[in-house]
Amino acid sequence: MSVIKCIFNYFKKHRIIFVFTLLVIISVTFLSLVPPQLLKIIVDDLSSSNNISHLWIYALLYMLIFIAIGIINFLKEILLVIISQGVGKRIRLEMLTKVNRLSYKNFAEYDYGTLEAYFSNDVEEINTLITSGVISMIIDSFKIIGIIISIFIFSYLFGLITLAIIPFLILFVMWIRKRMYKAQKTNRTLEGKVNNLVLENLDNINTIKTFRIYNEVKEKYDNILKNHFKTNQKSNIYDALFSPVMQILKTLLIVLIIVISTTNNSVFGLSIGTLASSIDLITNLFSPIENLGMELQTIQKSF
Repeated sequence: MSVIKCIFNYFKKHRIIFVFTLLVIISVTFLSLVPPQLLKIIVDDLSSSNNISHLWIYALLYMLIFIAIGIINFLKEILLVIISQGVGKRIRLEMLTKVNRLSYKNFAEYDYGTLEAYFSNDVEEINTLITSGVISMIIDSFKIIGIIISIFIFSYLFGLITLAIIPFLILFVMWIRKRMYKAQKTNRTLEGKVNNLVLENLDNINTIKTFRIYNEVKEKYDNILKNHFKTNQKSNIYDALFSPVMQILKTLLIVLIIVISTTNNSVFGLSIGTLASSIDLITNLFSPIENLGMELQTIQKSF
């Protein structure tokens, strides 16, 4: 049975969890779009009219929205852990059933490290795929769509500029993803070799002592560890590069919008409240895009 079938069978058996997952996705997406709208009302309607008697009501509502978002995110994390553990258990049981059906000839083709990596490392990556990958990716995708629609409502020109920047962000994410995938794939292979070599040395410890081949075993182990370290470093470099570049692009876009808006108000036609709300939306837009990049990396590792 494939991993996808295991996931579908889990949701088919636990339909209440599936429905609850859909409700969480919808709630997180909707609530994340409410604070910018409230910010616009607070700055424009209340400040311009000098009527601040109802300001505390909007402030309380603004705070309650973020509390609700925090509670739903907390429930989301609990839900993802429950789903990932359930699916992981099912996958391991299916793998154990498959192992019991294998012949001795099949076992001769696999080393201990590879088999151990299948049950531990690989299944753990699939658990990570569920907790930090697919479902979070769906939520962030809906957030991006909702934020772009909100920006277009504020200003059509502002929306076009934001929409024109997104393809460049996607190209950058794909560039990082492609290079990280090669490093992660090599790293995964080397992890199996490290595990296999440790188990081999333990099984053959008497032979190693008898023939005094310590230096040969040490050199072989050192070579694998050095290659493993190099591939890890490549992956870490791309991982470290991704977030700062996204932050720089976000800051440049915000600065550009502020400079153009303050220099010529007729360009975007934004009020102070709408401008503040738009900056908040831009900040929120880059956050799910950055999360999507990280989630794509998680999915790659799971593949």
